[in-house]
Amino acid sequence: MQIGEFARICDTKITILRHYDKEGLLEPDYVDAFTGYRYYSDAQIPIFFRITALKKAGFSLAEIKEILASGENNDAILSLFEKKQAELLRMVEDLEDARKIILKEKERFEINFSEENGTIWAKSTIFHANALSQAQRMMDSTLAAKRYQRISSYRVQSIPNAAGTYLACEVMRLRSFAMNIHDPILIPFENDEAVIGKWEIIGEYICREDFFSGFSKEDHTISGRLKEIYFLPGGRRYWCYGWTKGYLLCSSYGGTTANRYTVERIGDEFYMFVELKSYEYRYGGNPTILVLKQIDHRSYCEEEIRKRDDVEKPFVLDARILGDWKVYDFTKTMESFDPTKKQADIFPLRALSFAENGEALLFHRRLQEGMDAEESCLWTKDFLLRKNLACAYELRTIEGREYLFLEWKSGDYVYGGQEPPYYIFIRG
Repeated sequence: MQIGEFARICDTKITILRHYDKEGLLEPDYVDAFTGYRYYSDAQIPIFFRITALKKAGFSLAEIKEILASGENNDAILSLFEKKQAELLRMVEDLEDARKIILKEKERFEINFSEENGTIWAKSTIFHANALSQAQRMMDSTLAAKRYQRISSYRVQSIPNAAGTYLACEVMRLRSFAMNIHDPILIPFENDEAVIGKWEIIGEYICREDFFSGFSKEDHTISGRLKEIYFLPGGRRYWCYGWTKGYLLCSSYGGTTANRYTVERIGDEFYMFVELKSYEYRYGGNPTILVLKQIDHRSYCEEEIRKRDDVEKPFVLDARILGDWKVYDFTKTMESFDPTKKQADIFPLRALSFAENGEALLFHRRLQEGMDAEESCLWTKDFLLRKNLACAYELRTIEGREYLFLEWKSGDYVYGGQEPPYYIFIRG
């Protein structure tokens, strides 16, 4: 039977079956070499339900793969269940202990502000010295909630004749609204041969001292989304990045920024320190410090670093999706979609139309021109094919209404290696 029928029998999703195949858990019984269609046998149905039971019991996919490969009998698996149950009970006890500690700390953790010669200082309440890392995270979180940016490293102060420590740092007040940034990034190119190549993103930091102490930012960071940045020869741009000597040039929905960089040798490695005009900067704060480490000195081209999907797929009709669809929502994952909480944003993508001959049209919103722009694409069963990308789609019926979920593969996927989010469509 084909993958769609197998999914219906097992009451699961095609994407889950593809993932199991990728992980080597449940591979198709047969794959047609010409069409790429996956076929499953009746004998694989109980295997799927065994995987489901093991997942519900708390086993990871790697553990399940080992169990299936070992051919354990039911008695042996039940023994593993008992061990897993004991392990989960211990985890619940540890989580409860941690919750009590955190709630106790949160109740008494406060920040006092004072001003000296135009400088605002923030000082924490007293905490135990062995909880330094937790106190730093909690203070950063509390400062952010109060709309302050820390602009110095932490000073750890001990209380004489007392079993306690407190943190102090310089801060600045942030605006309550963000401003788009429009630096003049079309500046004459000046070469810097030393920076050409691939740079690994080490992390984003409030200040240089945080980098050397290993204390990085956790929220709103570029390092949480990307793994590397490339400096192409001649300052050539790719995705949202370009450069000229002394500046990393970035484009985003928040505007365009010219971010000053310096390069330093630390030991046997070269590091780049970028004064990044990121989240806090848009709210009137200081640039953060993005730290990169040079991986190589190669002259890359854009074609080498972009991801390409297999788009040479034969056309297979899927009559269910024919016709016009309009954008309803946008979500990070299919599971996080809530049809009762539709976003109010004006989405860059407005509509999608599937024709019976395998052609498709995407309608992009162009606010400045006051009209939509059309993008011609192709499609085949399970995929929309656009710009060397195969964007998977899936139909779901939720509370009696049909929704079309479409992977949206932008530069975040092509260059950043991120999992694509989803546009959700309804019949239009």
